[in-house]
Amino acid sequence: MKIHFPNQKKTLDVPEKTRLSDVIRENFGPLLQMACGGGGSCGKCVVRLGDGRYVRACQTVCDSEMTVFVETPTLRRSAILTSFPNSLIEGIAGEEPWEKAESSFSIAFDLGTTTLAASIIHRETVLATVSRPNPQIQFGADVISRINYGNESLVKRNVLQTLLLRAVCAMAKELFANVAQESGLLISYDQIDRLVFAGNTTMEETLLGLDLTSLASVPFEPSKELNTEYSAGDSVWNGGLDKFLPETKVLVFPVIGAFVGGDISSGILAIHSSFSTETAIDGIDRQFDSDYDFFLDLGTNGEMVLETPEGRLACATAAGPCFEGAKISFGMCAGTGAIISCENKNGRPSFETFENSRLEGICGSALIDLTAELLSLGLLTSDGRLLEPEEVSLDVPVDWRCRILKKKLDSENSAKETLCFQIAGKIHVTQEDFRELQLAVGAIRTGIRLLLAKAGISASRLRTFRIAGGFGKGLRVRNAQKIGLIPASISESAVHFLGNTSLAGTIWAAASGRAWERAALLAKETLCIDLAQEENFSDVFMDSMFWEEF
Repeated sequence: MKIHFPNQKKTLDVPEKTRLSDVIRENFGPLLQMACGGGGSCGKCVVRLGDGRYVRACQTVCDSEMTVFVETPTLRRSAILTSFPNSLIEGIAGEEPWEKAESSFSIAFDLGTTTLAASIIHRETVLATVSRPNPQIQFGADVISRINYGNESLVKRNVLQTLLLRAVCAMAKELFANVAQESGLLISYDQIDRLVFAGNTTMEETLLGLDLTSLASVPFEPSKELNTEYSAGDSVWNGGLDKFLPETKVLVFPVIGAFVGGDISSGILAIHSSFSTETAIDGIDRQFDSDYDFFLDLGTNGEMVLETPEGRLACATAAGPCFEGAKISFGMCAGTGAIISCENKNGRPSFETFENSRLEGICGSALIDLTAELLSLGLLTSDGRLLEPEEVSLDVPVDWRCRILKKKLDSENSAKETLCFQIAGKIHVTQEDFRELQLAVGAIRTGIRLLLAKAGISASRLRTFRIAGGFGKGLRVRNAQKIGLIPASISESAVHFLGNTSLAGTIWAAASGRAWERAALLAKETLCIDLAQEENFSDVFMDSMFWEEF
């Protein structure tokens, strides 16, 4: 049957009963946002049909000729930071470089669930850095969706790998162009001596095209075929790295567990190396001998590490992608069109958008700001319930209480209404959105509490609380404490935002063989805790679902 796509100026013949989202994805690429991986829950793949109806493409089957209007995504400038404090890599000059570092170049990659980042390095100098959205996001914003997709068939597993490898080659080309424009230095693929990758376990396994089955069921373990050292000519890449010389070294950061991956190993390397570059490999960073330090990679997987005098503990939590705006009605990453902060100014809500651009949605840090303000005003209860309009006290400033509304959910299901907080125009945050945030915060809080309990300490004993990830850069500590995301006993001066520590760690490894050896030992010395197996996990998780300081 024929499906007409006027915006793409194309008509396709497709088999009957094909999902509309599959038709769009296979023929036009990632035009649709599908944060839920096609499960029908996020509502972000809505398209307009020729008869005026709006439908979710992932839930629509092609059973007759139809016309489908799919908008091409607007290119937006992103505020997701690939940068990090210079202190994280400034000690590289004192490290022993790889043998060929004098005459060749290396590229460091951070394979984030949402964003890919890469830097090109000559000896200890970073020449350029680029980033782009992770192309796998069309199969789901979280790793579970991608694991499920990849496990459906070998073909789909290969799709996940091919998308990443194409992005890797394209980012390398972009890096070459940026260096040429900046300094006039011409670099080609055959001058790259080493590629270094770090990502969560799912990202690394999909990069290598490995069977994801062991990540999908108990006891949740990394693939036994996941190694750390390869060459670009190895068959595992299925020719995807053939732009590079076959002998180009490929390093993949060691993982700590099924959901505590190489990105955390890389982050730990960056933090430890920046503290001490003189320490011997077999005596890494003993500055932790009398202190407790916490490291939280605040993103989809919510990995965290607790440094103690007795050792290093790590765990992962299923925070979900709402911090990056996924699964939120009008959620988006920080960038053009996004609300990046919210505060109560003289009884009125004040919203700041990225670079004062036209409002299109709300990013994760602003959602936390809004939630904290609503809790303070009593418009949200500690158990996460948004008050009905008739429940709101007249003591609440009118500019806040008049924004509690019941609205039709969307044109696809016009009979259903939802309670929401109105921001402007069509932009609003629903009760379901607050529940998504509540689950994410509860998961992070559970991990923090259980790791601290494992070490037998309270949060007040922590010397530092380090937060990695681009999302953390826009976070207001007091609001995060208000909703229970960061322990309230930690002073703001002890909270440090480090940006992309995973990229920083891969830069260390790309520049220095000694740093790469250190990374392996750091990962080996880290004990991964399965939170679900902790005796009081269920009780702590239920208690952590309340929005309150801890």
